[in-house]
Amino acid sequence: MPTCKRCNGVGPAELWGRYELNGQLRKVCPECAAKGKAERGIRKCARCAATSADRSDWGRYGCNGRPKVLCPDCDSKCIRERDQQRQRNEAAAAAGYERGWVSTPEYHRMQRERVASTDGRVYVPQVERERIGRMVAADKHADRIRSQWMREWLRPFRKSGRELYQTDLAFREAEKARWRETYAGRRQDEIARVTAYKRAHAERNLEWTAVRKEREAMLADGTITPEAIALLKREATQCGYCGCVLADKQTDHMIPLVLGGEHSLRNIVIVCPPCNGKKARLTYEEWIERADAQHRERVCALYCERYGKALAA
Repeated sequence: MPTCKRCNGVGPAELWGRYELNGQLRKVCPECAAKGKAERGIRKCARCAATSADRSDWGRYGCNGRPKVLCPDCDSKCIRERDQQRQRNEAAAAAGYERGWVSTPEYHRMQRERVASTDGRVYVPQVERERIGRMVAADKHADRIRSQWMREWLRPFRKSGRELYQTDLAFREAEKARWRETYAGRRQDEIARVTAYKRAHAERNLEWTAVRKEREAMLADGTITPEAIALLKREATQCGYCGCVLADKQTDHMIPLVLGGEHSLRNIVIVCPPCNGKKARLTYEEWIERADAQHRERVCALYCERYGKALAA
């Protein structure tokens, strides 16, 4: 018994039927053959997938009389689109565009809009982008003008940093704290920079050393000897300025030699490297101002002990 190629059903050969052209047995059962014949008479639109089952006005091609692949609505829309395309091409050709509508700026703009819509973006024309850019530039320029006017208007009411440092105690302490923080952050870098400079300019370093030796010899009172310095370092356990426990001991002139300080035991103090680096060539009054607030009393007491007179903290 033959088997249907569509529904896989079986049936007697005498009911199956045969092809009229060659007399061979059909490959589908009578029900599937009738169903296929009915389906071949129904057309489906290639655009909107509408069928001709409920449309009696389905058109046919004039050349061969076959039903059209588009439904009447889509066919009318396609005709209108072709007319519009022809009109656009004629207008573009009249405007001097050899390739017609596809070479016009309007077509390229529509293509960019389509690509932006596909990517999920909002298309902004070039003219609009340029306008927005000019507006942003104008706003920035206006902000600069307003800031300048504000600075000029506030200038008579503001004090300079030097005036604030001299009159405002809170501002002075804040500036000192900022300087200490800045120095602590760059201390190692400064040490490395100075070491590299001395290594690269050995002759100049020798000149500075000779000048210092000459200055020490000129300002010495005879109390400074290597044994005396070694004794001071052995006896010193705390920094003379900050009071920290000394791990690395250095000598410092309370009044710098470059400012006329004497090279004597009275002017020598054993200090830690951070304090020695921060004091540098400062006068003792400047060093009192620059020292930390918690160490300022100790620094003043040391000067009073050595020189018998007090300096204001």
